[in-house]
Amino acid sequence: MATISCFGATLPAKFSVLDKTKYRSFVGHRFLTAWEDNKRVESIEVITELARLLSAPTTPSFFPVQWILVTDIVDLFGEYVYDRLLLKANEERKAAGDGALPSNFESSDVPPNTVDVAKNWFNKVEDIKEAVPRFYVETTLIGCQRFLDSTCLRASLLRLATMIEKFPHPLSAAYARAYICKIAMILDPADRGPHWKALNDLMQSSKQPVGHHLRSPLFQIDTEFVTPALEWIVQCVSYGAATVEDLGPLWEYCKRPENQASLIHAFMIGVPHKYLLNHCVEVSELVSHFAATLEFCPVFKNFNSVLLSISLQIVSQSLPPADLETFGTRLLQGELAEDLHPKVFR
Repeated sequence: MATISCFGATLPAKFSVLDKTKYRSFVGHRFLTAWEDNKRVESIEVITELARLLSAPTTPSFFPVQWILVTDIVDLFGEYVYDRLLLKANEERKAAGDGALPSNFESSDVPPNTVDVAKNWFNKVEDIKEAVPRFYVETTLIGCQRFLDSTCLRASLLRLATMIEKFPHPLSAAYARAYICKIAMILDPADRGPHWKALNDLMQSSKQPVGHHLRSPLFQIDTEFVTPALEWIVQCVSYGAATVEDLGPLWEYCKRPENQASLIHAFMIGVPHKYLLNHCVEVSELVSHFAATLEFCPVFKNFNSVLLSISLQIVSQSLPPADLETFGTRLLQGELAEDLHPKVFR
């Protein structure tokens, strides 16, 4: 079997799912060993090697699981580096007779030697030439930018979100966008920029070929493989939203036939429960419009007839759409405002 080289090691060019899981565990152990031995250069090389597994999904059905397994270790690397810098900064400040860094510290509070160490970490990142590993390593470390320049975090997050446009595989790009949303939520929950950037780029990453009605817009990847990433992006975009206008672009995306198969379910799962309850009439109309198209859609040819009204009544010879079930389940989990009862339960 052909092999490819990774920092002096070799691994099979084609992995089975079991091989990938074992390899991830092997590389994770190598990282922990290198870190405990204070081999910082080897640590970043191992993390780069691990992140490379997210470059080209050869088994799309396994990729969501693989992404979780890999990013767990990538996240750990970012936490280790941040904690190490924080410890070093506090040691320097203590030696200088100063107190520990406050929780809301600025880069101007960081001692010069710690600043130099932080710069060295980012210099090592610049040596990574491949787009996907570079993205993950830099993104997990981007919180450490606080030790260098605490004013440019938002610009850096948008830059990283833009970097994903260079990814060659749409499934890899979808989950990278979920990752930048995850990190942005941790570092700056009030900043909606990276989340909207991720959603807009995901929705516009490909155009629908004629004759492929209601398939996923992601180069015809099966919707089920993209859904977890899309749900997370929608959840981040809708964080703190209250009005329809707050999520205006998301509503518009949901209304487009080419997006509905992949986006409606993510919308139902991702938006806050309170938001869904407050706008249940608008959501009912959205789901009803989608379900009404199923009879004419070859992708859903198993549905004989679907007749929906805003009151969510269904007359069908088969099971109702999963999106409608999801919507109904979430409605039952909360209490609707009294003035909405006549419109929804008529």
